[in-house]
Amino acid sequence: MNTLPITLLTTFCLSSFLYTMEKEITLTSLSPLKISNIKQIYNKTYDKITQITPTNNAAPDVLCEIIDSIKELETYNINEYQIGLFAFNQPTSAKNQLFNLTNQPYNGPAYISVFLERLRQYNELLTKSNFTSPTKEQLRFHRENQNKLTAMNNAASYGVYFTESITNQKKIFTAIPNTVAIEEFTKLKNDTFTMRCTSPEEITTTATVLYGDSNTKK
Repeated sequence: MNTLPITLLTTFCLSSFLYTMEKEITLTSLSPLKISNIKQIYNKTYDKITQITPTNNAAPDVLCEIIDSIKELETYNINEYQIGLFAFNQPTSAKNQLFNLTNQPYNGPAYISVFLERLRQYNELLTKSNFTSPTKEQLRFHRENQNKLTAMNNAASYGVYFTESITNQKKIFTAIPNTVAIEEFTKLKNDTFTMRCTSPEEITTTATVLYGDSNTKK
């Protein structure tokens, strides 16, 4: 791990902290209850997003939990943009800043705010296409189907073949409606990790473009 002079590191952390503290929280039109709900989902997303990695088999379920939790806030008329705006205005902790100096994937308020915009676009696409985001059970069925398909295809290498009549008769695969957005969900999962491997400077710039002008709230 590379080291930085203590004075330089301290200056970097302090200046970044003061910059984030100078931002105004532009959610004053929301009630204290809504702000509390937004804060809870922000903290939950901040913690759980670190589990969304290519090597974690539980990543799809974790992403599903995040999506479901945010969707529940619709009953309070809270949307992804408001949560992302809240995230954008949160100060980055000194611990997080030190971690982001040398390690990826990264985390922090800017990353959460950009993730919320990616999620907003995902939900917008599903609405336009009349699709639904997969449930945990549907994700499990999909994984089981894929495992069976892989095993059946590999069986051909040792002379065992499966006809369509066999698969239909034995009902090997669990049917999942075509309107369940498995492919889009998988891309969202992969994009989330890619985003977290992008440099903090670039993500901060992206977040600022998305949320920096309070006069362009959606």
